[in-house]
Amino acid sequence: TIQDELGGAGQEQEVQEMREKAEKMKWNAEINATFLKELNKLGRTHSQSPDYSVQLNYLQTILCVSVPLCSIPFSTFHNL
Repeated sequence: TIQDELGGAGQEQEVQEMREKAEKMKWNAEINATFLKELNKLGRTHSQSPDYSVQLNYLQTILCVSVPLCSIPFSTFHNL
């Protein structure tokens, strides 16, 4: 399909893998809702857009945060 030729299939797989990792995280509701919102935004962003890599790195960083830190309100991270 056209999506495959433009590289969209790999992007969909990447988003799905991140969604599966997020399901395993023990986040509070605020973090989970915000992560899914940002993940959906990534899914709508073209992979060649400069915003894509920024958004991808942002979400990967959130996934790497250890579980004990997840009790910190998500809004704290926006103020850094």
